[in-house]
Amino acid sequence: MKKSFLLLITFIIASININAQITKSSDFTDRGYFNRILNYHNNKNNLYSDVKSNGYQKLDSIIRPDYSKEELYYDDKGHNIQYLYNELHNTDKFKEEYFYDVNGNLISVNGYWWENPSNQYINEYIQEASYSGTLLSSVTQRNWENNQWRNSYKEEYTYNSYNNLTNTVSTLWDTISMQWVSYSRYDYSYDTNMNRSVRLYWVWDNDQWSNNEKTTYIYDTSGNMVLYTNYNWNNSTSTWLQSYKGEYTYDVLNRPILTILSGSETGDQWTNSRKIDYTYSYTCSQDSLILPINHEYYYDSFIDITAASFTMHLWDLNANDWYISYTKDKYFSGITFLSVSTDSIIFTLPESSSQTFDIKSSTDWTIMSDQNWLSLSNGEDQGETTITGSGNATITIILTANPSTMSRTAIVTISGIGVKSQVIAVTQEGVPTNNTDRREEVIFIYPNPSKEFIVFDLTNISESSIVELFDIQGKKVLEQMLSENKQISVSSLPKGLYLYKLYNRDIIYIGKLIIE
Repeated sequence: MKKSFLLLITFIIASININAQITKSSDFTDRGYFNRILNYHNNKNNLYSDVKSNGYQKLDSIIRPDYSKEELYYDDKGHNIQYLYNELHNTDKFKEEYFYDVNGNLISVNGYWWENPSNQYINEYIQEASYSGTLLSSVTQRNWENNQWRNSYKEEYTYNSYNNLTNTVSTLWDTISMQWVSYSRYDYSYDTNMNRSVRLYWVWDNDQWSNNEKTTYIYDTSGNMVLYTNYNWNNSTSTWLQSYKGEYTYDVLNRPILTILSGSETGDQWTNSRKIDYTYSYTCSQDSLILPINHEYYYDSFIDITAASFTMHLWDLNANDWYISYTKDKYFSGITFLSVSTDSIIFTLPESSSQTFDIKSSTDWTIMSDQNWLSLSNGEDQGETTITGSGNATITIILTANPSTMSRTAIVTISGIGVKSQVIAVTQEGVPTNNTDRREEVIFIYPNPSKEFIVFDLTNISESSIVELFDIQGKKVLEQMLSENKQISVSSLPKGLYLYKLYNRDIIYIGKLIIE
């Protein structure tokens, strides 16, 4: 049971990152074995526990009839602190306990197996993580052997100035020399849009790093990955030989509609392997769903289960053509969902004006504005602060002129039965003064959501840079100078959604912040 379950866990770990959009490079690439373990547990906290129904609930169990039962337990902060796995047809059991630092980072995973003779859990392994700020810097595993903990495996991580992972070094514990020895290494490169473009895998051989494997990634203008290509290193010729590739096609809503996988046995010619066609009945986003989405894994092909149906094709070498291997219909039917096309709208002029946003929904909805100077229209209800409707729609936001020199903010809430409400923050700038000639831009902040502090990813900070925070009613709740470490404390603010403005030189940076 141990080996089979560990293989299952490794399988889940390898695929669990495909939880938001199967098109991102980070969803397809390997950030290292133990990093995947931490991602698995973090994603289990997010995906398994964030079952949505008019807010957030915590999933307490997953039951597969006649096979297994999983149970999850949480602390008062909502952290998953224990995971239990029980097979229903025998007495095999597995348990993990999770420990966090004051910032909510997962710092330790303790694993136990059930020992039948003694009828108790026994130690199996400990995985301990360290962080540099909010970034994972290393993970070390120790195994329980001969009634004591022994070092087993370690990984260390480095990042670039944009917090993208650039290097993973794995080491093994040598029980003879009693020291860590090099084992493998991943190097990562990124394009100008911060999408991962190259992954290089090295192995430690004869006291030096040797090429082993390379994967390249190409994206469309929407950031969807359209091609990844894997290569193996040929030591005899000192060249890269193509191994396999995946090609992806998307519709106008950036949903995958075609996946083609190919292999190369000779290293110079591609042979078709598998193809998947997708069809959709609904338009939705993952955040709109009551139940979280995972993806199923078939022969190196990721199946998008938001599709109403998909068809798996395999390549017939004799007929030189595709044949249908597997079809599933209505894979995602009957789900109630509600999503909107944006979470913030900015009116850069104080004059009376309008903008639109789209709703995708399978249920009735109500839209409300919390400010009288913002009204709504769906083509039927004109200029109201509250409108109702059903299904997909395009909504027009109409603003009256802003007479003040100060900007103002309204919150538009879109709600429906059995779905999570969506919120759009609408900001209208004030009348410019003679000394106001600034442009607005978006800036990256982290962590977001946050509990203690936020960091503004900004260079060339002026001595007079000012940060302002506004609550969802538009009330200013914080104003302070930005320090040299580029961060401000938010620990004293109540949980909720906030808007921020950062005034730096002739630029105003704006965006949203969630405080947990």
